[in-house]
Amino acid sequence: MLAAGRDTLKLRSEKLECSRRALMDYGNVSSNTIFYVMEYMREGLKRKGGEEWGLALAFGPGITFEGILIRSL
Repeated sequence: MLAAGRDTLKLRSEKLECSRRALMDYGNVSSNTIFYVMEYMREGLKRKGGEEWGLALAFGPGITFEGILIRSL
């Protein structure tokens, strides 16, 4: 799913670093995964400054899909 999203949205691989890290550290824990990804993103942004905008996407069983556009204030 990560590779398909990266390719479709034409993202650089490093944009998915937090998602990969959360999957490696916690596995696929369904809807909780987004909170782990957001925490890793927050840590990274605090450490090195960062992006003003972000996009969070989640996929569930069947055709469940959720997404949110996030802006850092």
